[in-house]
Amino acid sequence: CKCMLGFQTFVFFDLEATGLPSVTNPPRITELCFKALEVKHFSALKPLLFKCKDSKNFEDILPRVANTLKLCFNPSVMIPEIVTNITGLSNDLLENQSQFKPESVNLLKIFLENLPQPIFLVAHNGLKYDYPLMKAELVNLGLQNLTDNVYIVDSLTALKDIFDKKVQDQEDFDKPTSFSLPKLHEHIFGVKPKNSHGAEADVHALIRVCASQAELFVEYAQKNYELFKDVKKMW
Repeated sequence: CKCMLGFQTFVFFDLEATGLPSVTNPPRITELCFKALEVKHFSALKPLLFKCKDSKNFEDILPRVANTLKLCFNPSVMIPEIVTNITGLSNDLLENQSQFKPESVNLLKIFLENLPQPIFLVAHNGLKYDYPLMKAELVNLGLQNLTDNVYIVDSLTALKDIFDKKVQDQEDFDKPTSFSLPKLHEHIFGVKPKNSHGAEADVHALIRVCASQAELFVEYAQKNYELFKDVKKMW
């Protein structure tokens, strides 16, 4: 049984990359976004989101205190056209951007270490994609960890668990048919996100979806966390 962790900060996290997991063409990171919210500020979002869900400024609703790190990278491999059509990122656009290198990792570390501790990374389908890909990029540089005691949770797993329990408690509960981020957003708020497949836009959508279940999401994270250092690399 895990100890209940009195953590201070959620760091919502999304990556864009050159493709899906592949043995022959391992994906490389092209864009990364961290958006850090204090847990108490995250929890206070829920009533505001539902009160303003029909407002034209709905997607701009965030806590006043939110720390953001958003970086683009030259992946040094070809980005397939089908991926460019989804993410909007091409080799031409990224030509002069930095590669993912030790200095990039130092930026990430300094950002994370500057936040109220302990911190939780939150990524949607993170256990299968974002965390193993980040670990692969780190190991490729001869590194193992972002910083000490980075805890992680997968919002996909968390929300499935939360909604499954709601179905058990309420027979007529309207459970989402899909747990993809745009479909979840539409199920909860009645509209799909205006923008998808940009790291920052996806992070904002993820914050709204998780905040819609704020109390249950915090409780799940406190009981079901893992450590980033234990993640297996993707390639």
